[in-house]
Amino acid sequence: LEEELRHQALHDPLTQLPNRTLFKDRVEHALKRRRVDDKTIAVAFLDIDEFKTINDTLGHAAGDKLLVTIAQRLRESLRTSDTPARLGGDEFAALLEDVADAADVAIPAQHILESVAAPIELEGTLHSVRGSVGIAIRQPGQGAPELLRNADVAMYSAKTGGKGRYKVFEERMSSGAVR
Repeated sequence: LEEELRHQALHDPLTQLPNRTLFKDRVEHALKRRRVDDKTIAVAFLDIDEFKTINDTLGHAAGDKLLVTIAQRLRESLRTSDTPARLGGDEFAALLEDVADAADVAIPAQHILESVAAPIELEGTLHSVRGSVGIAIRQPGQGAPELLRNADVAMYSAKTGGKGRYKVFEERMSSGAVR
């Protein structure tokens, strides 16, 4: 019972992925490990474009099926060393370990986008959705809150840039988000 309650407290009930609390904890642990071995991490935020349209036109059961499918695809598209999570609603995240620079996150970002875009059958019809991904690569001295915030800012930049794409956080995005 104790183990079940712990699982429920740290995992999303629909997708069984780690929830926001467990994800933040894993990011913090990864940051502590990186202080020792000088490798870095990145955080990717994924938002399903036009998810509200699926819910509004096909119903919440179809929306839930889409979320479960996206969660499974996210698990399959990431490396075993990476951690997927569902943060809430149609927002997912991934902790990407052992990255050096923007080139190292391009392949996982493309895999995430392709896995989301693969057609899914909902209510007897094939549907294709897209996702917007924002990625933040840890900078020296940066903690989990800044890393998560920067990934979120980059994700919104990807959405406003045309959706169905990814953006890696750049400092100039922060001033735009504040404005």
